[in-house]
Amino acid sequence: MIRIDLLPKEERVRKRVRRVKPRKKVHIAAGLGLWVVIVCTAAFVIIAVLIHMFQYREAHRLSSELVQMRQELRSLDREVQMVRRYAEDEKRIKERIEIIRTLNKDRYLQAHLLDEVSKALPEHTWLTELSDVNGRVTIKGKTISNMIVAEFMNRLGSSPYLNTIDLILLKKETLLGHDVIAFELAGQAVGG
Repeated sequence: MIRIDLLPKEERVRKRVRRVKPRKKVHIAAGLGLWVVIVCTAAFVIIAVLIHMFQYREAHRLSSELVQMRQELRSLDREVQMVRRYAEDEKRIKERIEIIRTLNKDRYLQAHLLDEVSKALPEHTWLTELSDVNGRVTIKGKTISNMIVAEFMNRLGSSPYLNTIDLILLKKETLLGHDVIAFELAGQAVGG
């Protein structure tokens, strides 16, 4: 855009004179400016040194705290190992106790079974095997008659410690020139 100034020359000069204001110069003494710079620099250095000292102390405190915590961690590791050993010992002891309980539970049943079989055993009968595996009782033996085997089964059936006596095997054999009957009976042991 083009500007045209239509004012007369005198007016133009006056207008320009009004626009330009004389600036006031601030005179700082030469020594004072230098002192301001020195004071600011010194303040900066002091603040930096204080910050450095604070950070150094904080780092030292944290370092000693870290060492202390590592020592505490080592002592706690020993305690954790002791607790683990105690837990393992407790587990082994509980397993042993459970084995003893199982043995004690079956101990009296075994004695009662032997007593009942002994009481029920007829004359002219002898046993070759008596076993109890997981409550399954097997009785093997020999006698001179089938009727004696039937009587033995009836006597065992009345026992409170044996249940469901079954005849598994009955066969005729020769033993030392005599005819004998070999038998095998099976039943379920109960707690009584």
